[in-house]
Amino acid sequence: MIEHGGKRKGSGRPKGQPTKLMRIPVRFESQIKQYIEGLKAEESQSTTLGEAIKGILIPGQRNRISQLRNIFPHIDTTTLDAELVRMALNEEIRLYPLDDPQEITQQDKEAVLKFGNQPCYIIYI
Repeated sequence: MIEHGGKRKGSGRPKGQPTKLMRIPVRFESQIKQYIEGLKAEESQSTTLGEAIKGILIPGQRNRISQLRNIFPHIDTTTLDAELVRMALNEEIRLYPLDDPQEITQQDKEAVLKFGNQPCYIIYI
């Protein structure tokens, strides 16, 4: 006998993030799907980069942003900065300036990260 209605295995909204039903013109369906897949890929890459950063940083010590940039030379400055800001906003890391101007090397100046209106050179985890 075939069951009708009621609970069915695998039916319903996927667990995890909340979803919202939207009606869109059919002609935009493929572009919207591509856009969402791109966002998922960026989110996945961001998480992977964040984990790699946390794996390199030494807890309880001053980690220089300039050293981090040297460790990840293949990652462009914009991508690395965006991930560091994301991590700081999520309180996974803390970004700090250097109080003593004599401590700031040329390499630090080239690697500076602006967080708010403050130039940051140091990461704590």
